[in-house]
Amino acid sequence: GARALAMGEAFGPVADGAEAIYWNPAGLAQLRTPQLSYTRSEFLQFFHHDFAAFAQPLPSFGTLGISFTHLSQDSLPVVSNSNITLGRFAPHSEAVAIAYAHAFPMDDSEGKNLRYFGQSWSLPGAYHPFTDHDFWAGALAVGVSLKVLQESLYQRNTSAVAVDGGVLFKPVALEDLSLSFVLRNLGSKERFIAY
Repeated sequence: GARALAMGEAFGPVADGAEAIYWNPAGLAQLRTPQLSYTRSEFLQFFHHDFAAFAQPLPSFGTLGISFTHLSQDSLPVVSNSNITLGRFAPHSEAVAIAYAHAFPMDDSEGKNLRYFGQSWSLPGAYHPFTDHDFWAGALAVGVSLKVLQESLYQRNTSAVAVDGGVLFKPVALEDLSLSFVLRNLGSKERFIAY
């Protein structure tokens, strides 16, 4: 997405759209309406990167998402050892991902007490002031993405399966703070095989 690229790819803690499938799958849990996203990037005039994603929130269940990534390159000549052009080929790679995320609200007992009792409550011989909110109270989201990768380079192909996982936490006490943790590309290694 253009926003993520403009932020220097520091997008994990604020990922909140369909692009979250790529940056931090946990961010999908923040969606309230279906979202479709498409981005095309051009690099050095001959590398082409396409990314499409769709995410659908499911009431009381979480959010499901799917994405497709395609990286291609303009065709290159196939040249023999004797400098004879034998044809052309175009390297390319694809990735298809399916993601799921769910939000878990964290209980805010101090905030509830503050709203009910006011600034403090007291018992004989005891005084207990309330803080604004429990620090750990807020919204916790967890997400996972399973993806299948495929690459082609002239007469060789490779494929792999990988998993991405993410956690996103936004505390109630600090509205401007967003904490995230992401693990990416855990899975099998790619090995090119001639066909």
